[in-house]
Amino acid sequence: VCVPRVDWETLAIAPVPIQDMIDDLSVTERGVRQPQEHLPAIDISAVEVIVAPAVGFDLAGGRLGRGGGFYDRVLSSRTTPSAVLGVGFEAQVLDEVPMEGHDQRVDALATPARLIEFARSGKDTEE
Repeated sequence: VCVPRVDWETLAIAPVPIQDMIDDLSVTERGVRQPQEHLPAIDISAVEVIVAPAVGFDLAGGRLGRGGGFYDRVLSSRTTPSAVLGVGFEAQVLDEVPMEGHDQRVDALATPARLIEFARSGKDTEE
């Protein structure tokens, strides 16, 4: 299991494998819990499933982040395919979220009520 570590100077996130949710994480000066600096990051292409948080999602796999572009940058940097899973509550599922050319979509969306998998055409199937 990897947890993202934020580099605030470059505005990038890197996946860092952790073994212990208590001992391997520390609170940064910004109040965010993330992997300790001595733990090595791995290349995003080695990660098979990426959980992408968001403020909102739509039914075409669009995700509306918090405006920093952290996940859009890391998702666009992948050199091998990985599944991208959006996780949220039903109240975060909207008909449409604003998307720009650099915005990255999720492959599936999990809420407490359902799992929606998105086809490349933007149509969805629910389970």
